[in-house]
Amino acid sequence: MKKGLLLVFFGIFILMVILMFIGGVIGQEQSTKDEYFGYWKEIFMERNNMCEEYYGNHIVIKEYKIVKEPIGEYLEVSYQVVIEWAVIEMKESPLIKPSFSGIYLDKDYIKRRSSQDYKKISQIESLEFESYFDLLSEINSLADSDNISVSKLSFGVGDPYPWGDGDPYIIFQATIDSKGEKCTEGNINLVTGEHNLGEGNCDVNLGGYIYGKPTCPDVTAPSSNFCEYGDVEEKYSDDCLTGWECFKQLSNGRKAEIKILSSAASQTAFEKLGELNFTVELKEVGKDNDIKPAYKLKAKKQGKFLGLFKIKGEVSSEIDAETGEVISIKKPWWSFLASGI
Repeated sequence: MKKGLLLVFFGIFILMVILMFIGGVIGQEQSTKDEYFGYWKEIFMERNNMCEEYYGNHIVIKEYKIVKEPIGEYLEVSYQVVIEWAVIEMKESPLIKPSFSGIYLDKDYIKRRSSQDYKKISQIESLEFESYFDLLSEINSLADSDNISVSKLSFGVGDPYPWGDGDPYIIFQATIDSKGEKCTEGNINLVTGEHNLGEGNCDVNLGGYIYGKPTCPDVTAPSSNFCEYGDVEEKYSDDCLTGWECFKQLSNGRKAEIKILSSAASQTAFEKLGELNFTVELKEVGKDNDIKPAYKLKAKKQGKFLGLFKIKGEVSSEIDAETGEVISIKKPWWSFLASGI
């Protein structure tokens, strides 16, 4: 028995040692990754003469990780440069540990390589084109064609790129005859609007994509009583906020939109029952798949029993919160004997 317990404790001890070792390895890799990302950020900002404010406003880090290749380990940094509506996907992969040396490189070595390995990014605040759609319109006009193939947005850093000063640009290609046998291709500097255009090879497939944030209209925020008894959810169309939706999650799993405000339900109840100080509650009515949200409005109403004695009775109404229809009206059973109720 004792021997069995010793084996169990020994097994637990070995497992803890293994877990601690794995945790240490993972922690060390995370520490190395964070350290070299710090180096990358310093070099990136210095290379582009970029201040912390511009970095914070325009650079979005998506991911950074250590990638192991036969030649060594790289720090792969995926980031976006955001300028007005344009979101420009970028990736840099500095070598941090050559396989033949077995040691991690210092910041100065990585910095010495940075001038030839990385793209220059100009500190741009605004673009020549007000929106992505304006840019496409300009490309259609230049190419005299609606059959446009567009590559990713990118930054120029000299040969073979068309714009060597670090401005963002875009490459495009277009078929300009009905048979698809004649093509043109070119590029546009998104800051100055300058462009190059020439005959292109119709067999070339640029692929890629251009990713832009659309210019969205201003939307007025909902009133304070827009959704008193439900939950608010934003509504979008083509990545633009178009409004808000008030909804109630029902017990059968259906998400019901609350289209009728409580004030409108109160007005409906007033028309049916008279001027009252209603209490309002949003609740579920119906069964199974026919469950729906409804306002239940209740109040005490005064009348005269047999036209002689003052009396109060509770009246209530249920109003469908999706359609505004009256589901039910309830009065005391003796209301036919009391005027005003």
